Amino acid sequence: KKFTIPKRIYNNTVSHYNYYFNANRKMEEAELNMRRVSKENLDSLIGLFPYDPNKDSSLFASDMDSIIRKVSVGIQIHDPRIKWANDMYLLLGQAYYYKGNYENAATSFRYIIASDQTSKNKKGKGKSSYSYKSKTSSSIVEKKKRSKLAFLKHKSVHNDAILWLARTYNTAGQIENGESVLSLLEYEEDLPENLIGRLHIEKAFAYLKQRDYIEASKRLSLAVNDDYLPDWLKLRVAILNGQILMNTGEYIAASESFEKAIDLYPKIDMDFYARKQIAACKLLAGQSMAEAVPPLKKLLKDAKYSSQFDQVYYVLGSLSAKSGNKEEAIDYFTRSTKTPKGTKKQKALSFAALGDVYYSSGKYANAKSSYDS
Repeated sequence: KKFTIPKRIYNNTVSHYNYYFNANRKMEEAELNMRRVSKENLDSLIGLFPYDPNKDSSLFASDMDSIIRKVSVGIQIHDPRIKWANDMYLLLGQAYYYKGNYENAATSFRYIIASDQTSKNKKGKGKSSYSYKSKTSSSIVEKKKRSKLAFLKHKSVHNDAILWLARTYNTAGQIENGESVLSLLEYEEDLPENLIGRLHIEKAFAYLKQRDYIEASKRLSLAVNDDYLPDWLKLRVAILNGQILMNTGEYIAASESFEKAIDLYPKIDMDFYARKQIAACKLLAGQSMAEAVPPLKKLLKDAKYSSQFDQVYYVLGSLSAKSGNKEEAIDYFTRSTKTPKGTKKQKALSFAALGDVYYSSGKYANAKSSYDS
């Protein structure tokens, strides 16, 4: 039947506000909770994304099932020509991805790309909104519309589907398929500005899956300066890149990356970690203690870091021990063990480190007492 104006208005309005809107809001809440409950082990490389479906697929399974039911009903009962159909398919793919069902996720993302391609072919090459690299090879990327009223029009999710498809393949371990999708974007002549940073992110993710940390770092270094990426993602990029650069001996670059992380106002644990790594990088790069530790000592004057004082003293003691100043190291480790808000775990680490310094100094009675403690 003809998709008349009244039918178009009714189907688009109901599918948008009854189905897509509610499902999208639930997805946003779930993704916010993923970032909120994520607990990072900063002693090793953090993940590029806060949620790994390979490990955590059961945590938000009920939320994802709710989203799948909501968009599935919206897709099934409305005319398939509605403009919100692909938006719902994108949510469907994302929900399957977070559940660890990569096959269904990839199918949803491929459907969006294929349906847009079919629509493009129907319109004809001359009238298409897609660019062409040559007479024989068409671009799969949808250009950003430059009209002054473009912000009022419905935004296509075509490009999002391409990037999510690549991430799905890479997460599922199908690296070659993921690389194939990303290569189509990488060699795009007129890639929209808002996709460049996201492309670097997905390329870095693929390299991390292959444990190619040098190439991953190159991509992360480009992505961290992209204004189109959200701050929470740029923060993770800066921390992860700093860790990689530090492990590869690029101490000055690592220090700069951790400084970028601090500029993004991280939570206290990440803020402290970044400052700690900056001091360590400066020492490893050949700077003196006097040049490296002021940012850490500054934390001791800020009450909001009071719960971290035991760790601050521990780090200062470790840096002093590495630089050969044993008396200063003993003083810092002792302060760490006596911090009022210190944890038992940190006290144990500080006593052990204190024992090591005493032992290396030949003060065996003091070392025994520290190890006993």
